[in-house]
Amino acid sequence: RVSEKEINYLWKLIINNPVNDDVKILFYNFILFENPKYLLNEIIQQAKKEKGNARNRLLLIIQRIYQEQLLKKDSSDLNSIIDYFKVLQDEQLNKDDAGIVYRALATLAPKEISIKKQKLITMDKIHVALLLIKSDSANEHKYTQEIINNLEHPDDSLVITASYQYLTLLLINTELNYLSSESKNLFKKYLSKKKMIDRTQSILYTSAYIEFKAALYADNVSEISELSNKYSQTLNLEMKQIIPYGFSDFTQKQLNIR
Repeated sequence: RVSEKEINYLWKLIINNPVNDDVKILFYNFILFENPKYLLNEIIQQAKKEKGNARNRLLLIIQRIYQEQLLKKDSSDLNSIIDYFKVLQDEQLNKDDAGIVYRALATLAPKEISIKKQKLITMDKIHVALLLIKSDSANEHKYTQEIINNLEHPDDSLVITASYQYLTLLLINTELNYLSSESKNLFKKYLSKKKMIDRTQSILYTSAYIEFKAALYADNVSEISELSNKYSQTLNLEMKQIIPYGFSDFTQKQLNIR
């Protein structure tokens, strides 16, 4: 393993000498997995000078640092990240950079976020809204409606399936408490207008639809598997045999599939 002292030496060597972007990106990719919190201020200053893929790598490092800080319940140095990302909002960011910046602000400083001028991909818009539900619960209804509006107009065929799966896991991991009853009712109304089988969607769409519906209607997490199995019974025999393998590990375990 490379020591902090060695990484500091390599950082100064790379930053203070004429090095092409390919070498920089290789180095940035390397330290991404080292979580160099001790270099945070230097990384932010360097990110202000970089463009394109080189800056994106540095933004990913910053993302990794604040995520590790949150896991450790350590809020030190988060203000420097917030201040930098607030400034980046004034730029016309590409989709990759915008996703990193707005997920961070939604998590760290929801009151500072302003996404109207940014072209986020649908999945990032949904992800940001979900983070805002947690950090700004007073406006949960608004964020839930934004998620539904984005599900109605996805920019990728996998967005709907992935969103159903992600929402289901959020509900499972929070004992069904991630969403309020009002938000659950909005999603129930939305799902009631959608088909359980949609050939234009992912192969896992029906599994995701059924399990998400079950999570919305369940009174406790143990009921999700029961309701998922119940909803599956309306399908033909072939589908009934296949669909359970698309459920989450939690529900598969409850159904003794694995």
